[in-house]
Amino acid sequence: MNLASSQAAALLVLSCACSSAREAAEQQSAAQVARAVELLRQAPNAAKSAPLADLTRLACQGTEVCATRDACRSAYALHVEALTLTQAAKQQLADGKPDEAAKVLGAAEQKLADADTKVKACTDLEGALRRRYKL
Repeated sequence: MNLASSQAAALLVLSCACSSAREAAEQQSAAQVARAVELLRQAPNAAKSAPLADLTRLACQGTEVCATRDACRSAYALHVEALTLTQAAKQQLADGKPDEAAKVLGAAEQKLADADTKVKACTDLEGALRRRYKL
C-alpha cells in the first residue's frame, strides 16, 4: 500500500467514525426529545408547565430532531397559554366580570384550536422520529 492509499484509507476510517459518532449523538438526542414530548403529552393540563420547561431546555442534535423539539415546544406553549387564559376567564367570572371573562375565553378557545392543530403536527413528527431512530 502506498502513502496516498494509506492516507485515503485513514480518511475513510475517520469519516466513518465521525459519521457513526454523529448518528449515535442524533439517536440519543432523538430518544431524549421523544421521551420529553411523551412526558409532556401525558402530564395533566395543570402540570404541563414543568415538562414544557424541560423540553425547552433540552439540547438537540440533527435537523429532524431539533425541528421536532421546536414544533412540540411551540405547540404545547400555545396549549399552556390557552389553559392560563381559561383559568383567567374563570377568575373573572368569579369576580363578577362576565363581559371580560367572555373576551378572555374567546381568546383561549382560539388558542386551543390553534394548539390542537400544532399538537397533532407535533405527534406526527414525534412518530416519524421514533420510526426513523427505532425508538
